[in-house]
Amino acid sequence: MKPTVFREGPFHFVFFSRDEPRMHVHVSHPDGESNVWLKPGVEVPVQTGLAARLVYEARYLVANHLQEIVDAWDRNFAGWVIARFTAWPLAAGRTRGTFHAIQALLLVQGRRD
Repeated sequence: MKPTVFREGPFHFVFFSRDEPRMHVHVSHPDGESNVWLKPGVEVPVQTGLAARLVYEARYLVANHLQEIVDAWDRNFAGWVIARFTAWPLAAGRTRGTFHAIQALLLVQGRRD
């Protein structure tokens, strides 16, 4: 699943479903692609085929749309951590009470794993 966050000019900003837990967006351009991490700061850890000018432009666009992207991340991945813990085995000595306490804590903190 690749929900589109926004498009601007030749840039297409999407999420890949649960490809890594760190908050980020994928940027596609006819010349190449990159990942852009959103927190703690806007960084480009990986890019393929994009000239430096296009990487700069992608970072600029992400910075200008940062709150929109973060809100979209929260909408798309809100249940991810809970869904992952739902499959957490109870047989390894964990009690159901501990399991529900962890679920509640993660929901309150809004953590993403």
